[in-house]
Parts: sequence; structure tokens; C-alpha cells
Amino acid sequence: MAEALSSHFKEQALSDILTGETVKMVLLTSGYTFSVAHEFLSDVAGAARSSEVTLANVTVTRVDDGGTVDAVRIDADDPTTANSNAFAADVGVTVTQAWVYLDSGVEATSRLVRYFDFTGASMDGGLDFTFGATGLGEWREPA
Repeated sequence: MAEALSSHFKEQALSDILTGETVKMVLLTSGYTFSVAHEFLSDVAGAARSSEVTLANVTVTRVDDGGTVDAVRIDADDPTTANSNAFAADVGVTVTQAWVYLDSGVEATSRLVRYFDFTGASMDGGLDFTFGATGLGEWREPA
């Protein structure tokens, strides 16, 4: 027997969560250690944080590839110089990770959404970040 959550339900649920929210991305240094137990921005030590930006044009869309994939994608404009939304320079800092989070204005209630781990990049001149083909992430049913 096959089972799956409706992609229409997933799209509506994520849209409801994100509507009216401020979505931000914060860069992290190697001083941060990822844990699945981390739920809020307050779980990420301030000393491990570098630059952050507010993400623009956050969208939730269903992925349709002819019926074989049942997924919903969250995406946003890439934080780049071209979008006038690049991360500010943080001279001498090497970033290794990032979190996307919903900014409630209070760290203890600002929910972490998506974690990225990437090779260090010099922040001496600012940093452009390009989301991959799946945007900020996809909610997929297992195959």
C-alpha cells in the first residue's frame, strides 16, 4: 500500500508557516558545532556567528516532474551583490556553515529552518551565496 502526504497540503502548510515571517541567513565560523537538537537561534553561540542578511522573495512551490516526485520547494533570492543583498565583509573571518532561520525578533523563539555546511570562504570582500537547484530545501516523500 502506497502512502504519501499531498503536495498541496505540504505547500499550504509551509506557506502558512512562512507568511509574514522575516527569513534570515546567518553565517557561522568553525566555532559552531552542528547538532540536530538545535531548534532556535539562541542554540547557536553568538561568538560563532558572523554576518547575516534578510532573504528576499521567499516562495513555496510544488515540484512537478510529471508525477514521479511529490515535493515542495522553499526558495528565496540568492544573497548576492547582484541582488543588492550580499553578506557584509567580516575581515579575517572564515565561515564554514550557515543557518536559515525565521526571525521573531527574539533569539529564543527564532526557529532554525535549514543548515548549510560548506568550505570556508574569506569574508574580506563580502560574500555572495547562491542556493542550489533545490533552493533553501525541499520537503519530499521517500521514494
